[in-house]
Amino acid sequence: MTAKKIILIICCVLLLLPILALGMLSGEKFPEMHYSFENGFANDLSSSASLVSYGNMAYTETGAKGKALDLEDGYLNISDSSKFALSDEFTFSTWFKFNSLSSTCPMLLSRTSSSGDPYNGPFSITFSDNFEYLRTDLTFKMKDGSYSSYSFATGYVFTPDRLMKGWHHIAVVFSKTYLSYYIDGALSSTEMLPEQLQNYESIANTNQPFSIGRGVGSNINAVLDEVYFYDYAADYDRVMEIYVDAKPKLANEIVLTEGYNTVWVNGVKYTAPANTIYNAEAHEVLIPAKAVLQHMNAYINWDENDGFGRADIYAGDNTISVWAYDTHSIVNGNYYKLKCYPTTENDALFIPASLLSDGLGAELEWNETFRQLTIRY
Repeated sequence: MTAKKIILIICCVLLLLPILALGMLSGEKFPEMHYSFENGFANDLSSSASLVSYGNMAYTETGAKGKALDLEDGYLNISDSSKFALSDEFTFSTWFKFNSLSSTCPMLLSRTSSSGDPYNGPFSITFSDNFEYLRTDLTFKMKDGSYSSYSFATGYVFTPDRLMKGWHHIAVVFSKTYLSYYIDGALSSTEMLPEQLQNYESIANTNQPFSIGRGVGSNINAVLDEVYFYDYAADYDRVMEIYVDAKPKLANEIVLTEGYNTVWVNGVKYTAPANTIYNAEAHEVLIPAKAVLQHMNAYINWDENDGFGRADIYAGDNTISVWAYDTHSIVNGNYYKLKCYPTTENDALFIPASLLSDGLGAELEWNETFRQLTIRY
């Protein structure tokens, strides 16, 4: 090998090292399993995991893509469970649409215990008898060798009528000592593992397979799609990405959640300078004006010399003027008193969301349970 070739190889290695290091530092992980059924069967990103499937492919009108798996008389069985030797984190998510609500405690996911050892491994995500809430049962291997189980439950998040109205998405996220539920893209509840159980060694595991749609209780009579199982705890933004990726793309819809700085516009995530605020006294949501209005074909002119600052908002034939820290405003030439005054956070103006409906004709929907505002315009 010539000296020139050796030098060329060394240069290539040196160029690759920063890229490899960056990849390791990013800590990006891929799903342990993902079933989209897009091609009429499971698209399994874990090629070594064998799959036993019972059920029928169903075309969907959906909250999910293309085809889905109808589990009226079937289930998914992940035979190679060695990949899922969980320690202290996981994420499970799926879209589902019930065919009927006739069964008792239908299971979305379960891992049965090994023969003769009822405590080593029970793991299930189940609907309640009345279908109003979800429950996750986990067993932990303690550091002293014993096993302890715990049930994490949501509050009342569904009614039978709501469940039967089309598709819904859930994500169940366990992160070391707490478990969170996300329902239709919004954080529903979070529950801590009791302190006396936090001294565990790992989530108890068995060699038994994971089953989706089947368990020691009743099978779920529903259509499932876009099933994910991760070996890490997904954060809010990742859950939202999974949710909107398969959600039907609705034109002109903006979603904001109290306490988060993400602005979702037709399924695409944008970042605001500060978190969405809820004024409990006025029952009003304060939204980042520029981060929202720029997606509504509106623009803002800011005059910092008028009081604490005045913002003139122009959208089509509509003009709105608001002042920071003042409840007075002008909407299309008429005086309008705000429920609460606009404020600033991180040099960004936050305005009452009601201005969008009263001044621009947008439709607002506030979900009190999930603390989420949807703007349609």
